[in-house]
Amino acid sequence: QVSVVMTSPNAGLLTQTDGSATSSGNFTAQDTSTFSGYPNNVNGPYVFDYSGVDPNGAGESIIGHMVGNGGGGVSAGVVDINDDFTPSGELPITGATFVIDSTNGATFGRGTATLTAGGTTFNYAVYIVSASRLRLMRVDYPAASIGDAVAQTGTIPTTAAGVAGSFVFSLGGSSLSGADVRTGRATFSGGNLSAVMMDDNNSSASGSGNSNPVMIPNGSLSAQTYTIDPSGNGRGTMTFTDSKKGTYSFIYYLSSPTQGVIQDVSTGLTSDGSMNAQTGGPFSATAAGGNWAFNWSGLSINSNTGILAEEDFVGQYSQDTSGNITGGVDFTELSANEVVTGAGITGMLNVTGDGTGRNGYSITVQSSPSATLNFSAYFVGPNQLMVVGTDTHRVITGVLQRNY
Repeated sequence: QVSVVMTSPNAGLLTQTDGSATSSGNFTAQDTSTFSGYPNNVNGPYVFDYSGVDPNGAGESIIGHMVGNGGGGVSAGVVDINDDFTPSGELPITGATFVIDSTNGATFGRGTATLTAGGTTFNYAVYIVSASRLRLMRVDYPAASIGDAVAQTGTIPTTAAGVAGSFVFSLGGSSLSGADVRTGRATFSGGNLSAVMMDDNNSSASGSGNSNPVMIPNGSLSAQTYTIDPSGNGRGTMTFTDSKKGTYSFIYYLSSPTQGVIQDVSTGLTSDGSMNAQTGGPFSATAAGGNWAFNWSGLSINSNTGILAEEDFVGQYSQDTSGNITGGVDFTELSANEVVTGAGITGMLNVTGDGTGRNGYSITVQSSPSATLNFSAYFVGPNQLMVVGTDTHRVITGVLQRNY
């Protein structure tokens, strides 16, 4: 059983609420007319991101670029694998296959795929959204990872000067002490980063289940740079150093000039997520008024049971032009062994300055007992924000999407 909220007539967000487990994600309508063309319509450049755990239960992130050859294989490709806190660096894809599901046939929308890099072959089940988007799930039991391959569109930059403007990035995954989530923004210009802001919430090394929310800059920032591969495959690097918190390093692949996937290769991290050009600013609570959907996922420690476990939320609310929020939420909290549906929420979006940096966001869930979740929020654009938890008893991140 899942609870869903629509973000458009063709897409939405969901959270598992059957009580047996918990998970979160999104869904989108399929273009069934493209089913019969698979795998020959896997043709041209794609960017992909698959994340989860490897066969040993360690965190795993795989992001990269491939060129489908229109015949069930690839003609070129590179990949970055961060497995168990060990980044591979750029590796060539040495083999890949795409095959239609022989049992269900060409009208069902399911296929299989393999990808070989670094001496390992990864096996996937494929669900076709369209010729430009495939959803994949790793089937190398007991590994468990999921992700998308998205057609690369637009003119991909080949110089640092071609990557310009402000981007928002959001990542989640594992750390040496448990879990880690990071969300922030940076302005790209000529190979240099500026106006870098980021919120990092990492599980405590004490094993208590508590976490350590940190705002960046925490000290002074230096070595704020980025690169882009001159080949046009969209691969780039981003790094900056905080004098108090150390160096933060990332790999990204652009699927278009304005969006892509990103992998954390900082020491002791395995995580990934998305990056998107920030557009439509300045932002204000007045302009953000209206109906919104949300989905958050992470780990929390329950104050009554003392158990640390996953929690997932999905819901919808209305925000007035002063930032006041009223709505409802369904959630699963494994640490309390409970599922709550139809709980009311109140909250507030506090926009800081022109809204292009860190903003305040909080939601109070009217359950028994009530709970308040605090976040930092970053506008991607007028219709989307990325949020990251700032409480000391949960590591959580998610998305706010305007609800049409």
